[in-house]
Amino acid sequence: MFPRSFVQFFNSQFFSRFLLLAVQSDFNIAVHNILPDDSFHFLASFVPSPRCALESIIVRHVTCLATAVPLFTPCSPTTVPNFMASGSSIEVTAEKKRDNLLPTTMMKVGSALLYAAASILIMLVNKSTLTVYGFPSVQVLGLGQMVFGIVLIGAMHTMGMVAPLPPPNMGTVRKLSPLPLIYLANLICGLGGTKALSLPMLTVLRRFSIVMTMMGEMAVLNATFSSAVKSSVFVMILGALIAAANDLSFNVAGYTYVLLNDFFTAANGVITKKKLDMKELGKYGIIFYNSLLMIIPATMFAFYTGELQKAAAFPLLWDFWFQVNFLSSCGMGFLLMYSIVLCTQNNSALTTTVVGCAKNVFIAYFGMIFGGDYIFSWPNFIGLTISVIGSLIYAFANLKSSNPSTSINNSQKV
Repeated sequence: MFPRSFVQFFNSQFFSRFLLLAVQSDFNIAVHNILPDDSFHFLASFVPSPRCALESIIVRHVTCLATAVPLFTPCSPTTVPNFMASGSSIEVTAEKKRDNLLPTTMMKVGSALLYAAASILIMLVNKSTLTVYGFPSVQVLGLGQMVFGIVLIGAMHTMGMVAPLPPPNMGTVRKLSPLPLIYLANLICGLGGTKALSLPMLTVLRRFSIVMTMMGEMAVLNATFSSAVKSSVFVMILGALIAAANDLSFNVAGYTYVLLNDFFTAANGVITKKKLDMKELGKYGIIFYNSLLMIIPATMFAFYTGELQKAAAFPLLWDFWFQVNFLSSCGMGFLLMYSIVLCTQNNSALTTTVVGCAKNVFIAYFGMIFGGDYIFSWPNFIGLTISVIGSLIYAFANLKSSNPSTSINNSQKV
C-alpha cells in the first residue's frame, strides 16, 4: 500500500486543485502551474516518474476525477455542489492559471517576424520558379503547396510529432466551415484584381483589408482597440493613398475584385482566430483540413482556367533542378500557411493583416536602396514613409497593450 504521507498528499488541497485543472485544461499545465515545486518533488521521492504515476491514477479513478474530489475517499455526489460552486476559490485559481497561459511578448513578436520572413522568402522562391524557370501556372504552384502541407502534417501526425488531428468526418467539416469556401473566394478575387489594376492602385485598395479586419474582430470577437491602434490604421491607409496619388485610375471590375479580396482576407483572419480560440481543431488541424477540402475545388478551377494544361505541357517539368525549386516553393508555401495561423493565434487577425501589408512597404524600401523594378517618385516615397510610421505606431501600441489576445470569454483589448 501507499505510505501514509503519500495518501495524505493525494487527499490534500494541492492535488484537488491539480485534478480540477487537469480536467479543464492540460496535464502539463496542471503539474507545472498548480502543484508547488516542493509538492511535486515530494511526489517524486516516492515514485520514479510522477507524470506516469499521476496519469495512471487519473485513468483508474476517472469517476472520481470527473467529480474533482480526493481520490482516496469514496466519491460522494453530495460533496460536489460545495466543491464546484460557482466562484469557489479553487475554480477562480484554475481560471487565473489559464489566463497566465496567454502568449508571451517573445511569442507574439517571434510569430509576427516568422510570418514576415516567410512572406519575403516565398516571394523570392516563387519568383525563381515562375520567372527564372518560366513555370506558367501560379494556381498549380498553389496546389503543390497544399499537397505538400497535407503530406507533411499527415506524416507528422502518423509519427506522433503533432497533436492528434480531429477525425475526418462531417463534424470536423462543420467545425472548419466556412474557411475552405472563403479561401477559394479569396483566391479567385485575388487573381482577378491583380490582372485588372496597376500595382500602386492595388496596393492602396489592399490596405482596406486592415480596416475590414479590425471591424470584423470588433463584430465577431468582441475586440476593443485603443486609440493608438485606430490612429495607426488610419496613418497606414493615408500613406497608401498618397503613394498612389499619381495613379488614381478607376476600373469597376478591378475595384470590385480587390475589395472582395479585402473582405475575404479579413473574414479568413477573423474566423481563423475564432476557430483557434475554440481549441477544437488546433493550428495543424486547420491547415490540414483546409488544404484537404480545397484540393478538389482548386484543381477543378485550375482545369477550368487552363492552368493545369499549361503546367502539364511545361517543357522543364521533369528537369531535376526545376523540381528542386518547385518543391522548395511548396515547402515555403506550407511555412507561410503555418506562420499565418501561428501569428493569428499568438496575436490577432488584425496584427497578421498589418504585418502582411507592412512587409510590402519594407520590400519597396529594399527595392529603392538595392535596385530592382521600383520606379521612384516623391508622392510614392512620402506615402511609403507614412505607411512605415503607421506600422511602427501599431507595433508599439500592440506590444504596450496589456491584453492583445482574445481571452477565454472571447473578448479582446488591443
